[in-house]
Amino acid sequence: MAAAATQAPQQGPSNAAGRNQQPTVPFPQASRRAREQPLTFTVTPGTAAVTLGPSDLTPNGFLRYVDIHVFTTTAATGSPVGATGFPFCIFQNLQFIDTGGQKMDDLSGYALFVDNYASGFPWRGDPTAAYDYSASATSPNFRLRIAREIFPDGRGALPNLSGSQKYRVRLVVDALSNIYSTAPTAAPTLQINVIDGLWLLPAAYDGGGRPQQRKPPLLGLAQYRTSFYPGISISSKTISQQIKATGNLIKYIAIIARDTTNTLNDALFADPFTLRIDNSYPYDNVPFAEVVHEYEAMIPERTQRLTGVLLLPFNYGLGSYVGANGVASWQATSTATYLNLQGTQVTATNGTYDILVCEISTAEIDPSERAAMNNGTGTWQPAIPQTVQGGV
Repeated sequence: MAAAATQAPQQGPSNAAGRNQQPTVPFPQASRRAREQPLTFTVTPGTAAVTLGPSDLTPNGFLRYVDIHVFTTTAATGSPVGATGFPFCIFQNLQFIDTGGQKMDDLSGYALFVDNYASGFPWRGDPTAAYDYSASATSPNFRLRIAREIFPDGRGALPNLSGSQKYRVRLVVDALSNIYSTAPTAAPTLQINVIDGLWLLPAAYDGGGRPQQRKPPLLGLAQYRTSFYPGISISSKTISQQIKATGNLIKYIAIIARDTTNTLNDALFADPFTLRIDNSYPYDNVPFAEVVHEYEAMIPERTQRLTGVLLLPFNYGLGSYVGANGVASWQATSTATYLNLQGTQVTATNGTYDILVCEISTAEIDPSERAAMNNGTGTWQPAIPQTVQGGV
């Protein structure tokens, strides 16, 4: 019987295409990080607040953050004493304005300091840990960051490529009477540098001909910071304060408490403390000291605890520290979610709360990566591609 002829295996079209297909270079490898200084101001605080801007940021790539560096060029004279929150109280207000004219951030200087402290951007977040930080009443020197990027692979960075539709910042330097409790004989002269951190726009192909990802993952993921109910009055020993910042994912909640002398004071907080979210209680009659201990353990490299500030972080991700990779820990809410702070003060103490909430919007630009609403819970979570490490 004749032996069957041996034939070479046939190469299917799909196999050939797969072998010839070049892998796509991921965005963090395709792009490069860069920094530039689009703005600088010189100001001497006076009897009235001084408004700087709104001023355009330079269009270039994808915006990761805006750093604001304040330093002294001519020192104050006399024997001044900084007010509560000095030197960050030099700013009465800071705003980051999107290309459509809407405010993404609208904060006091001290609230932005608390955001830096709690936000967990992948850097040394506590501004007081900077090598050149100075709280000197005559020669202050400090940096604050308005972070846009949420994770170091570019998630949260904003497209900043339009020459006609630009992002802007607006800074308000407060009056001397609000910056100092004891005014200087002559006010300091301050220089304010605004520095952008960005991802450069990658080329379509690298030098080896491989296609490159030209935008960050989940482009459209964005964070917004607003100080809700600034200066809300606390005049009862029994605390019951609803937070109406719902409808998005919550990255953290921060409460800044001041007594009637404008001093940051822990006595205004409930002890024990309860946080109610609909019919669940993430903190249920927890001693105040334990609430503080929990969030302090999540903040790496902080220099000291902030008296009069209570942080409720949901941005601990997979690493159990603020800013860790992963989104599963973010607190999902719908517009109907009920958030309430409650409990009783140990000693009746009147004053005010500033409530700062950082929200994450998942309004994805790319339809394939848009968030999907889970009808079972009525909450939103971003659809994470499998290629995004830690995207759970």
